[in-house]
Amino acid sequence: MALPQWAESTPETAAKQVYVIRQVRFQASPPRAASAPSQQHRRALRIPVPDPTPDDPEPILRELEALPDLELPDLSDAVFSIPDAPGPMRVDGRIPLEVGGEVSAPVKVYGPSPPYTEEARLARVQGVVMLRTVIDSQGQIAAMEVIKGLPNGLTDSALATVREWRFEPARRGGEPVPVYYFLTISFRVL
Repeated sequence: MALPQWAESTPETAAKQVYVIRQVRFQASPPRAASAPSQQHRRALRIPVPDPTPDDPEPILRELEALPDLELPDLSDAVFSIPDAPGPMRVDGRIPLEVGGEVSAPVKVYGPSPPYTEEARLARVQGVVMLRTVIDSQGQIAAMEVIKGLPNGLTDSALATVREWRFEPARRGGEPVPVYYFLTISFRVL
């Protein structure tokens, strides 16, 4: 197909262009000359041997100076002993149990809130008093230990009030038993 406007602009005698692509090839390196086995130098393979006692320091050998003799008092009649540990706490002749499993938790039936002391109110002290208690088989607190206290008399206020609290005793198999029980008393400034 020939278009008239292109026919006028294209000279028919123009030389055709030729593109030459040259491919470059690299020569492989010449092979190494095979040397005789006696001429090859083989490096000895060194395998590190781990220290069998890495934590034990190597002993340092040196002469020690002789210490002068000390005169000690006569301790032949002295008695050295370690006191026996206190036995487990007993309440009602029984050792308190931990709550959980077959042992049900005691339920508080009477427990007034502890009063805020005036100095704690003025200092705006807030927080919790944590107590570890032993509640006997009658539902009364037999022993208390302060785990976390508060300043300005709030710990004493909590201890005095908790002594008045009464509980439905913990039970194991339907029988009331003494238990260890943690109590948390909150103090908030209103």
